[in-house]
Amino acid sequence: MGHWDGDTLVVDTVGVRDDVLIDQSGLPVSDAQRITERIYLKEPGILVAEVTVNDPKVFETPWTQVRRYRYRPELRLQEFVCAENNRNVGSNGEPVFP
Repeated sequence: MGHWDGDTLVVDTVGVRDDVLIDQSGLPVSDAQRITERIYLKEPGILVAEVTVNDPKVFETPWTQVRRYRYRPELRLQEFVCAENNRNVGSNGEPVFP
């Protein structure tokens, strides 16, 4: 679910399946996990995403990761279709990493 808090987009995610990894390190998850993302422009050309993971069944306290993205007009976004979280498929449908 998402909503605007002033100029900040807030996205709350719950109900993540327990077989879906939240990062490449294999951190565990539970049915109590909640991910809150706060996305905003810090200054012209700088987008900030603050991601807070709260899972009281797995972690003692919530933890937050902050990522900053710089606008680069020469880059073009490509369409990405999530097929059961398959991140390693190229644009031709073939595996990128065998």
